[in-house]
Amino acid sequence: MLSSKTYTRLGILLTCFLVSCTGKAPSVKKEYLEVFYKDGVTQANAQELLEFLYPLWRTDGDNTGAKSVQLTKTADTVNFRMVTLPERVSTITAENIGAFIQLMSDTVFDAAPVNLVICDDHFREQKTIRYSENFRKSTAGREARNRELFGTRYHSGTTEVYLQPGVAPAFGNKLAAYFDDSKGQGQVQVSFQVLKEGGGYIVKMATSQEFVNKTADSVFQNMANTLSKEVFDGATVTFVAANTMFDDIKQFKSKEG
Repeated sequence: MLSSKTYTRLGILLTCFLVSCTGKAPSVKKEYLEVFYKDGVTQANAQELLEFLYPLWRTDGDNTGAKSVQLTKTADTVNFRMVTLPERVSTITAENIGAFIQLMSDTVFDAAPVNLVICDDHFREQKTIRYSENFRKSTAGREARNRELFGTRYHSGTTEVYLQPGVAPAFGNKLAAYFDDSKGQGQVQVSFQVLKEGGGYIVKMATSQEFVNKTADSVFQNMANTLSKEVFDGATVTFVAANTMFDDIKQFKSKEG
């Protein structure tokens, strides 16, 4: 599976193209997002897609614009129909969206082929990007690059952890399980990287400068102290709020006592 960093970047890219529509087909809806479905697609399928897309496309605050998609089926192939402004159709290509289609196929549709159908606001087809096995190869290539850049990946539900050489694998599993609130069933929402530093550890959390600016330093300091005690067996922990490439924004070292 893609890392949440790649996942988020692709999601932001795709949501820039989306607009909403009205329709008469059955649908499921959650706040800003509505998923219409027909032609062999069940309500359960639509609901699962809704839960997959909702956190990915939601912006901070209550200003997320209304967005609509539609699911249909042709034999064993799922058609993911997305309403897009006409002037943006040419900017959506297999190269820049294939990895997202593969992620959706694997996560929501049990690895079934998924075609991306770009539509106008009446769900009339403007352009179709058909599923290709090359999407999976592209995803595998990204995973290899992630290992090279960030370390070995450990995963539990909503949390993924990348370990750099020198960090015991047990800490990858332990940290992932510590932050996972889905009992191993949720989609990845947060990413960490762990590095060895002398007798202690550096724990980096992928976030944004905006989040760091609006969060009290005491929250991060408490996190450093807590991780030292509850995950890293009392070793010193430097907790780092970082960007999505794990470049440091702000550091906090755990304190004894």
